[in-house]
Amino acid sequence: MTSLRMRLFLLIVAATALVWSAAAVWTTISTRNEIEHVLDNRLREAAHMVASLGSSEIRAPRPKLLPGSVSESYQRQLACQIWSLNGQLVSRSADAPAATMGTNRTGFSERQINGTGWRVYTYIVPDTGLKVMVGDAVAMRERLITDMLAGLIAPALVGLAALAVLLWLGIERGLAPLRRVAHQLERRSAEDLSQLDSDPVPDELRVVTQAINGLFTRLEAVRESERHFLASAAHELQTPLAGLKTQAEIARRSDDTEMRARALSQMQRAIDRTTRLVRQLLDLARQESGPDAAAASPLSVQAVAASVAEELHPLLVRHTVTLSLDPSIAERTVAIEEAVLRVTLRNLIENAVLYGPSPGRVTVRMDGDTLRIEDEGDGMTPDQLATLRQRFVRGSGQRATGSGLGLSIVDAALHRAGLYLNFEATEPHGWAAVIRLTPFDRA
Repeated sequence: MTSLRMRLFLLIVAATALVWSAAAVWTTISTRNEIEHVLDNRLREAAHMVASLGSSEIRAPRPKLLPGSVSESYQRQLACQIWSLNGQLVSRSADAPAATMGTNRTGFSERQINGTGWRVYTYIVPDTGLKVMVGDAVAMRERLITDMLAGLIAPALVGLAALAVLLWLGIERGLAPLRRVAHQLERRSAEDLSQLDSDPVPDELRVVTQAINGLFTRLEAVRESERHFLASAAHELQTPLAGLKTQAEIARRSDDTEMRARALSQMQRAIDRTTRLVRQLLDLARQESGPDAAAASPLSVQAVAASVAEELHPLLVRHTVTLSLDPSIAERTVAIEEAVLRVTLRNLIENAVLYGPSPGRVTVRMDGDTLRIEDEGDGMTPDQLATLRQRFVRGSGQRATGSGLGLSIVDAALHRAGLYLNFEATEPHGWAAVIRLTPFDRA
């Protein structure tokens, strides 16, 4: 069932009906017992009243209920017999059977006479020995009890039906603020991420509107980031593509072999830079839009670092940088997804090569549970640190022409794994990227 209104209605009606049913059962049982008690007392009182007349000559009158208060169907309910000490029928009412209705001792009894059930009270007069028997037909008693209970239950059923209607109208009115919020959302365009007004809604729904407003705020931030990302990416791609076109024109039109070779070399560098930029854009999109990191499995830091070193070998040779894998990473297993560690090492080593001295050295080491990628550069100023993680922002005054995406990719990848990237200076000079990893045996 998908309708909240119908679900609330059925739950409340079912709970109400259950309580009312329990109350009806309790009322029925208690009312039946009370009516039975009243009817029995009436039989007893009627028997004592007849016995008090004190004469065997009296023909028992037809007992009646209170006149004017009971319908005709109940006016002939009681039947009476008077028996002598020697067992002769002295008198009986018109409705009483000829056979003995009761027993030979004082008290209540039930008998079947000619197919009719009777509830009888027998009273033996101490002085004369007369037996006075006053009885009700059991069917008449049951009818009286049924009619009285019906008079009680029928209004309750009508009240329950009326309550169901009122509940439906009340739930309809109570859910009106939810429909208004839904209507506001339906009328919005995909571009409208303005805040919902949470003042006129109930407290329970205000939590939902505040959560939606929080979602809108985050979506707006993501959308703004995407707009900035796309604009910056388009700008970054425009420069190498324009350079490619220029160098291609030079190579096509030049008759000078040396100039053509120089143009082709420039084209090769532009292609390399564009390839790296596109790869980083794809890496960033993959890390930001992908699911959370998979469950941890034992991963060798040395194996992944060696694979990344082999992948970056052409870059290391071109910049005359030595990549050193410290013995401290040997046989170290950590709890991290391989793709996360691979993209982290590749981008951090690549940044250290591009922005470090040439010739130079980059070292990958483990210090306890901390992974460190160290270079021999001049470090960074506080202003550079403040903008270090921004996309498409490159270190000012650097000789390299990177894309400014490497650290953004690393941050996105580590965020998926619940890790964080820090930087610190090294002695006597240089800079280190620091990541605290979780050993596999403690994952």
